[in-house]
Amino acid sequence: MNGRLLTTGAKAVGRACALLALVCALEACAVNPATQPDDLTVLKAQAQAWDEAIVRKDRSAIEANMAEDFRQIDGQGNLESLQSFVDDLMSPDLVIHPYRVADFEIRMYGDVALLSGRTNMTGTDRSKPFASHYRYIDVYARRGAAWKIVSVQISPMPAAKPAPAASQQEQNMPSNVTETAVTQFLHRFEALALQEDFNLIRHLIDERAVFRFNDGDFFGRDAIQAAFEKTWRGDPSVKKARFYLSDIVVLTTDAATATATYTYNWEGSQAGKSFSITGRGTRVLRFDQGEFRIVHEHLSRSPRPQ
Repeated sequence: MNGRLLTTGAKAVGRACALLALVCALEACAVNPATQPDDLTVLKAQAQAWDEAIVRKDRSAIEANMAEDFRQIDGQGNLESLQSFVDDLMSPDLVIHPYRVADFEIRMYGDVALLSGRTNMTGTDRSKPFASHYRYIDVYARRGAAWKIVSVQISPMPAAKPAPAASQQEQNMPSNVTETAVTQFLHRFEALALQEDFNLIRHLIDERAVFRFNDGDFFGRDAIQAAFEKTWRGDPSVKKARFYLSDIVVLTTDAATATATYTYNWEGSQAGKSFSITGRGTRVLRFDQGEFRIVHEHLSRSPRPQ
């Protein structure tokens, strides 16, 4: 991915800031400042809501949180306006996975607020997975009864310092089984699977893998391929809009294996009606010759609402 595309992704996460519903309510109702909700509470809620609007590409919600004179300074020092910032996020080539913000902090200076945090963003650009780790600072100014974001700046996190020299035995052990590597692999696998070509993921599934889906158990790579391709053929009236993982928790890692749980999300429409299906999954991975392979997957659909 080139620098501009990495920047596009980084812009999407680090700027987590806008609760459109609260903003509109405050403006529409002209609430007396003395009775407004606590500013810290409002700004924290806006931060989460803007993240969510960015992930789902809700242009109106994104723009509603921004001042007309908004600008962004990206990780390479480039300047972006409101128009160019939002246009980049709306690109159909860019998919941003749901994310969380660490080290979140709000500092108030009268009618100005500084919101900062650290984000690990993942997604795909032109169907290729990417990851970006950075710190950001968002500057908000009170405009009438509402807070508006006026400036964003992001800074890439420094690369990890090299570890001390290892012994010969340690050097011969795999070094890539980390929580970050596992998370990136899970997102990469889903991005490839979305292209509905089993040849793209065949080498990422162990020959003797066991997959337990909602519609049955599948033993071995050939049986798993048949299950995937049956799902892809599926019902022609179903239009799949998005399939992605969230709430990934890496449970264990060692030199050659890893396990993780996650929530899977499938959103689309059938016969003109939208649907959203979620469930929980567990994956067991084997690490061999510099590559992860899935040896077991177990999916369970979430209970339907009563």
